[in-house]
Amino acid sequence: MADIVPGCSMASVRPWGSGQDMNRLVVSNLNCDMAMQDAMHKQFSKANLTITYFLRENWKINQEKQELSRKNKDLTLEIENLKKKLAERESTSVPHEGGTTDNVPQEGLFDPVQLNRVIFKNHERQIELTETRRKLKDVFTKIGHHDGLVIRVKMMGQINKKPFLDAARSVKVKNSEVKAAKECSAWQQKIEGHFWRPYKRITEDGHSEEVLDEEDEALKELKACGQGIYDAVVKALKEMEKYNSSGRIVVPELWNYKEGRKATTVECIDF
Repeated sequence: MADIVPGCSMASVRPWGSGQDMNRLVVSNLNCDMAMQDAMHKQFSKANLTITYFLRENWKINQEKQELSRKNKDLTLEIENLKKKLAERESTSVPHEGGTTDNVPQEGLFDPVQLNRVIFKNHERQIELTETRRKLKDVFTKIGHHDGLVIRVKMMGQINKKPFLDAARSVKVKNSEVKAAKECSAWQQKIEGHFWRPYKRITEDGHSEEVLDEEDEALKELKACGQGIYDAVVKALKEMEKYNSSGRIVVPELWNYKEGRKATTVECIDF
C-alpha cells in the first residue's frame, strides 16, 4: 500500500519503485538512441566509402583521359605529316606523253616504318580507350541503376520484363508476376541460343542486307502475344546481334537513357 502525503491529491501518488521504472525507461531510450546512431553511423560510413571510391576512380579516369588526349594529338600530328609527305610525293611525279605520270620515289618522303608506328600507336590508343570504358562500367555498376541518372549501365540483349508483366496483369492472371517472369525467361533463353536466328537476306539495287523474316514461326507466335512483348523481344534480339552475335550472352554497355543511345567516354567522365 502506498503512503499518501497530506495535502496531495490521488493523482500525485506514485507507488514505491516508480523511480526505478523511470530509470529503466531512460536507460532503454538511451540504448535505443545509441543503436539508431550506430546504424546511422554505419550507413554514413558505407556511403562515404562509396563516394571516396567513386572520386578516386574518377580522378584516375581523368588522368587517363588527359594522357589519351596528349597521345591523340601526337598521333594526329604524325598523320598530318604523312599526308603532307604523300602530297609532296604526288606533286613531284614525272609527266609522260599522253598525260600519264609515273611516280618517282623521293628519298625520305614516305617511310613505311613511320606508317607502321602510327598504325601501332592507333591500335594502342584503342586498347587504352577500351580499358577506360571497362573501368567506367565498373564505376557506374557500383553507383547503381537509379532511374533518375542519365548515364547508366544497360545490359544489351536483355529483354525488358515490363511488357510481359503488363500483359499478365491486363488479363488478371493468377500469380501474374511469376507467369510473366517465366515467359520472359523462355524468350530470353531463345535469344541466347544458337539455333534461333529469324533473319533472311535480301538484295536490292545491288545492295545485300539481312532483315527480320516475318514468316518465321516463332516471330508469328511472338506477335500473337501482343505488340509490346513483340517489340521488347525483337529489340533485345537486335541488340544481341549487334553486340554479341557469336557469344549470345548479354553484355554491359554505358548508355545515355535521355537520348536513347550509347554514351560516349567523354560523357561518362564528365557525368
